[in-house]
Amino acid sequence: MLKGQKNKIPLLVGTGILLSALLGSSFLAMGMGGLLARWGNSEKTSNTLSLNREDANSVVLPLVSLPPQPRSSKLELIAAGEKSYDQYRARYLLASDLIELNQPEEALAWLEGLELDYPVLGSHIAFKRAQAYEAMGESAQAEQAWQELLSNYQQQPVAAEALFALGKSNPEYWDQAISQFPSHPRTHEIVRQRLTEDPNQPTLLLLLAKYTPKAPGTDSIRNRLVTNYASMLTPQTWEVIAQGYCPICQ
Repeated sequence: MLKGQKNKIPLLVGTGILLSALLGSSFLAMGMGGLLARWGNSEKTSNTLSLNREDANSVVLPLVSLPPQPRSSKLELIAAGEKSYDQYRARYLLASDLIELNQPEEALAWLEGLELDYPVLGSHIAFKRAQAYEAMGESAQAEQAWQELLSNYQQQPVAAEALFALGKSNPEYWDQAISQFPSHPRTHEIVRQRLTEDPNQPTLLLLLAKYTPKAPGTDSIRNRLVTNYASMLTPQTWEVIAQGYCPICQ
């Protein structure tokens, strides 16, 4: 259960991620804030941007903001019903919840064949399947699932999750993540780990200065770049550093 104010932000972030997965391009067009407001206040629904008919009438999307256990019975009922957008979304949401609740075998059952029914969610379904195999300790099947995700959805941001997982045994995948997805949070984990091993890597320091300007510790990164690597900085990188300092100066 959620307890206290400090847990509200993670819940909203998780809600936003799930809405992003369930809605795809509709989410990007409307934004997380608008969607949360839409299903959080039905009186204002008619005044918000319109989604397609299936989205507007969905009984699953309003459940996204609830914790896993309170919504499980409703989701199971929908997921066991006839095929529909809501049935597909309920299966995905149930699988996500079951992985979080350490029940990966049950999650895999709900994911079975789901990408064929709901291809718009394909990359996220592949991600959840790989997560489930990892949670089961099935390393060979997990690696295969990550490879399939990377092969089938290599241009989508969720591919960074596959690169992160596969890079634990093959550093070339981490190199690819840094090159292809420099703004992805998983890439930032990779960069921080590499800087822990070797802090004298200005290219990686610049990546964090650019893509995580407000993260804890970025002030010291900017200071190190200015103090130790000034001769290597271009006008563009100086601008990145200066923009990061601006909130401090104000």
